[in-house]
Amino acid sequence: MFSKKVSSFFIILTSSLFMIQPAKKIKPWHGTLVATFITPAKIFLFSDGRVINRDTKEILNDFSKVHTLTKSAGMLTLGEYMPTLKKDIQKNCELMKIEYVNDVAAITEQILKQIWENSRQVYEDAKKYNLDGITIFVFVTGFDKHKKPHLYYFDSRSETPFAIKEHPLFTTGNEIEIAAMSSGSGHTEDPVGILSNYITKNLVDKPLEEVLNKAFDFTKDSIGKNNDKIGGETFYASIDSNGNIMNRK
Repeated sequence: MFSKKVSSFFIILTSSLFMIQPAKKIKPWHGTLVATFITPAKIFLFSDGRVINRDTKEILNDFSKVHTLTKSAGMLTLGEYMPTLKKDIQKNCELMKIEYVNDVAAITEQILKQIWENSRQVYEDAKKYNLDGITIFVFVTGFDKHKKPHLYYFDSRSETPFAIKEHPLFTTGNEIEIAAMSSGSGHTEDPVGILSNYITKNLVDKPLEEVLNKAFDFTKDSIGKNNDKIGGETFYASIDSNGNIMNRK
């Protein structure tokens, strides 16, 4: 049984080596809640299913932001939708025979930057959107070849958009690390705080996976009461240090 201690929150490759699909617009779907729970041997990824189209105001409730990339790495996406991102990463990982998360993260950085610049040109030509006002945030997490977990993140708002950053794990003796973001994180919403409090109160003689599922749904419902961009179905995946993956709604 895990303790109640919880915490909230390379290789160099030439971009010309990367195969990406023809430039497509970043889709105007936005609004979400994502979370990853990291233990030394297993990683859990969650998202809600709601997105809203900025142009048409259409609402979808079955739009997953949980992506398994290889047997050792997964991804969570937040903000505007890059329709080719997952396939581009998987294609390049397969081409270069890459599996482990540190190498997957390095590829992800280059592909994000390339899609971003391609999309910028598409938008500027159309004179429709200013990409400087668009937010895209990506978590990549998983295990290296030594079965050690890692958490990387990429932010379009960084000084260098999508520059790779790694969040240190298990530095304070905790056994569960939590990283989460919602469309109002840092302003009116604290998903990490809600998740952490729920887990601390309920992780007593209950299976960890059950508690994490209930913690995410509780957080989704709590934040969704005041934010119509969050809701819909719950999507879930897990990756363990032996390369076993499970995906489900």
